[in-house]
Amino acid sequence: MAKPSVISPIRHKVTRRFYEPLLLLHALSPIRGERIKSEILPDNSESNHIQLRRSFTNAIAYICAYQKGPDHVTAAALEKTSQGVVVWLSANASVEEGVVTFLEEILACVYRVVEQDSVEALHQEASLATQKLASMIVEFQAPRLTVYRAEIIKSFILPCQELMTDYVKSNGSRERDKSALEVNKLQQWLKKYFGDDTGGSTEPSLFDLSKACYDVRHTQYMKTISMFAGQGRTRHEAFERLYKLLGKLGKPLKSSKTLTEAATKLAQDFAQGFTVKTVPSSVPQPLPFRGKKEATIESIVHRMFSDPSKKTEFMDRLTSLVSREGEEMDSFLQRERATKTKVHAELLLIDHFERNSYNFLGQGEKYIGCSKPACYLCHMYITQHLSRYTIPASHNKVYVGWRPPDVYVREPSASTLLRVQERILLRMINLVREDLTSEIKSRNMRLPYHTDSTTGITTTLESMRLAQTDTPSIAYSGDLERSTPSLLELNEDAELMTSEDEDDQGGVSI
Repeated sequence: MAKPSVISPIRHKVTRRFYEPLLLLHALSPIRGERIKSEILPDNSESNHIQLRRSFTNAIAYICAYQKGPDHVTAAALEKTSQGVVVWLSANASVEEGVVTFLEEILACVYRVVEQDSVEALHQEASLATQKLASMIVEFQAPRLTVYRAEIIKSFILPCQELMTDYVKSNGSRERDKSALEVNKLQQWLKKYFGDDTGGSTEPSLFDLSKACYDVRHTQYMKTISMFAGQGRTRHEAFERLYKLLGKLGKPLKSSKTLTEAATKLAQDFAQGFTVKTVPSSVPQPLPFRGKKEATIESIVHRMFSDPSKKTEFMDRLTSLVSREGEEMDSFLQRERATKTKVHAELLLIDHFERNSYNFLGQGEKYIGCSKPACYLCHMYITQHLSRYTIPASHNKVYVGWRPPDVYVREPSASTLLRVQERILLRMINLVREDLTSEIKSRNMRLPYHTDSTTGITTTLESMRLAQTDTPSIAYSGDLERSTPSLLELNEDAELMTSEDEDDQGGVSI
């Protein structure tokens, strides 16, 4: 049954109390803190199964987000039914029919592993499926992977190679200088897959490139890049971004491995097969302000701060951060006011499961996987939800173009649903106001920009031991040798450098 098309609005008094401090908070600093990591489960067999279900769900969400951009941010959830597992998908924009078709092919391949009737046959099929899935995912994600490769070639090969060349020249003459040797080996590897320091590309296939980036995750190459990415080092940000992009390029192979590992260890969960279904995206709506006069700095600050000294304190803090005053600041606010709001992908799924009282797969854990960490408001909404959903990782950025799940006019229990939404929003209002108060009193500058994914570079040159990890050998003339193990020989415990691998722009574009 199709939903009614008319959205029943939450009381204006509530929405205005929510969006006004949110706009001011965004004006002060849209990044609300360091990234929040996902929950770390204890190391036991039950927790391992829970983590594997989560990883499987995240892999599905990642695979389906085949293009960069906020519209393609995708969420997934696994429903347990008597007919098997229903894989629910949602996206910030509509889930395309081609995405559903592709995922059905992926899950059919996974199910062929599950249905094997002996341990030997299961592991043999898993090996074949891992290779096949890797190829399928790389091909499907070509739009995204091509962008990552182009970014490396255009923006990072030249500055990184230049700095490494200088390093080798300064240190390579020293007797038995291992660090210079390792840097030179890294240069040769980068040249093979991304061209030389002039930016020229050798253009290996996307699959070969993705596999190479996956294979080197735990080699000396990545430790050497980490060395140059240490804080305070020349062009450390370029090396940090290079490190991250290499992880993103290798993620399709990690995802294929996650899917088949789940098939072998969660065969009972998947024994009846999969069905793919989608949840419709939300319709863009304007921010709930009734007129231009209601959304000026003066009017918002006047309504929020009855104490004149508090108003002055806020304006002083705002001016110190954004260097805007008077009409210029109101123009800024009017631009924000023009933002269209949407319900983010993970909240669409939460709302869908709540309305239909669906059961999650796996001992009732309410887990929503997403192709990127939650934004500041989604994380807050899920944390405050009465149904106790698993708290996701978050990149902690404010997106003004956010709204809670919609309630529709004349739908059953509309008044009850609105009361629930208002209750959650009222809790969020208090948290946003507390954050705004803390920000006003803070004497810190704005937090530096960080991407939405959760990769961190923590190693520095002083803490590196360049000879601890084996480096794939490289020939210095002629063809480069194949020196890394095949996909199926890789370490079972290997993890990607990027725990969440998505765009720099999350949520809904604003």
